[in-house]
Amino acid sequence: MVFLTPICEDDLDFVFDLYSKREVSKYLSKIPCPFTKANAFDLILDLVEKNRITCNRNMISRLDHTGERCGIIVLNETCDDRGVLGFSTHPDYQGRGVASRSIQLLLSSTAIASYRVIQASSQQDNAAAHTVLAKTGFRVNASGIPEKSVDGRTRLVDRWTFYP
Repeated sequence: MVFLTPICEDDLDFVFDLYSKREVSKYLSKIPCPFTKANAFDLILDLVEKNRITCNRNMISRLDHTGERCGIIVLNETCDDRGVLGFSTHPDYQGRGVASRSIQLLLSSTAIASYRVIQASSQQDNAAAHTVLAKTGFRVNASGIPEKSVDGRTRLVDRWTFYP
């Protein structure tokens, strides 16, 4: 069973551990490099603050599976009623269907009812993310888009779309 739990300050060590894993960090374009405990603290405070914003529906949750923290899922609302999805799964839980079940849980919730579209991006070489997004009903609408990461590298990404 997978549960979505709102992220909080107590998740600092988990966030640091998750984003420090090479299997996770190599696919993140918005995480500062080098990723330090101080960066993790700033990141978690930013995520928690976004959870407190009431003018839009940003959702940042921790994925819990069998009582263990195993990932993070983010759904940010844009000003034009689009949702932007992001997710990261701890390497110990990859390949177990945790991300797919979490996204399906999110997509079946009333939290997304007023979105006209939900978008996601994945690096072209991230086969696991492609599998998860396709399995949960997302479709590729653009492929090979250059995107700059915070470390200055350009990565090719695919853009995905889901219509609720």
